[in-house]
Amino acid sequence: MATTESSGPPPDEIKFVNKGLRAPFHNPKNPQAYLEKSNHPYAPFTGNSLTWESFVFDDGSTFEGLCREEVPHGKGVIVFGNGWGGGIQQTNNGDMFEGELYAGFAHGLGMYSSPKSGEVYRGEYYAGKRQGCGVLMNYGPFHKLLDKGENPGAAWDKTKDKIFESAKYGTWKKDYFVSGPEETGRFCHINEIKGTLEELESVLTQVRMFRYKPEGEVSTFTAQDASGKPVEPLQDPLLYPHGTKYLAPGPAGQCFPVPEDERLKGQLVAHAKNHKRIWDMYNLEYDAAPGSDLWKAERWWKKEQEKQKAEREKMYEKQERRRRLMERRFDGTDEGTSVASSGSGPPRVLASISMQLARGADSVGKALQSVAFQRRPRLARPSRRSP
Repeated sequence: MATTESSGPPPDEIKFVNKGLRAPFHNPKNPQAYLEKSNHPYAPFTGNSLTWESFVFDDGSTFEGLCREEVPHGKGVIVFGNGWGGGIQQTNNGDMFEGELYAGFAHGLGMYSSPKSGEVYRGEYYAGKRQGCGVLMNYGPFHKLLDKGENPGAAWDKTKDKIFESAKYGTWKKDYFVSGPEETGRFCHINEIKGTLEELESVLTQVRMFRYKPEGEVSTFTAQDASGKPVEPLQDPLLYPHGTKYLAPGPAGQCFPVPEDERLKGQLVAHAKNHKRIWDMYNLEYDAAPGSDLWKAERWWKKEQEKQKAEREKMYEKQERRRRLMERRFDGTDEGTSVASSGSGPPRVLASISMQLARGADSVGKALQSVAFQRRPRLARPSRRSP
């Protein structure tokens, strides 16, 4: 007996639209309709909304961030292994991209850092390529001193001037540096670049919130202790494994001793020193020490304020003299009327009234005279008599 095939409709084939960048060309009025029946995240009726995902790929690359239909979309972090992704073609093992993504591609604002070369790019991306305003900095000299075992703070003080001097601010197009900052409007202005970097800082703050969340593949496979053994990420707000309760926030953590481990104590001391160094950088003493730069700045600023106050007083005095002069002119007490205005009472009032009447009569006379001169003479009518 022959078997009959199912009479149901065949499944729809997935439409291939690549990145979907030519959708406006195929359908200018409704580009989204062109993406229908494709796996593009912006295709209509695609299913679920944005969800957080954590992936570890076979080549060692990892992704943590937002996805749509399991395609990176929105914001996320890509750590590259032996392959490439996000549309970025040239990568090294350990390189990282943090920023905005669109349909699996680095698209928008992002930061690409390479520990191997020391280069860090911060700026705009378009379909996986550097395109737009940005800055490229090389932290290689700083990393070399760290590899030699030098203190991070001292290493940064020695190399920061060189790093900032060699920074490349400007415009990129298709991964190539096109031009530095300029003011013609053809390429990025320096203020536009600075605004892009400020906006990027906000994006990076949001992106890093998606990293190392519990129950994710990346946390499960990559979280290790100082000896390289896999450990739990310790992100449960209530449960702390044995020997880690000193990490609890507030007074609860102070009730438990720190383990007797010299390496752990050294790390805690290093973190405390780093916290104090950052605090000292952004918080100044209220009473500056005599002879310090802050003390000198305060004295200079006090003199500057006194100078500005004296200039304002001079300006106010000048305005007051001008105001009094205008009042005298309005009252008719200017030159020629000082005798009448020297007294008080009726003589001054009578002098003022008479002056105003004289000025009014003079103005009326001039007006009538101007009208008389402007009046055209009447032309004689032509005679109706025949010659």
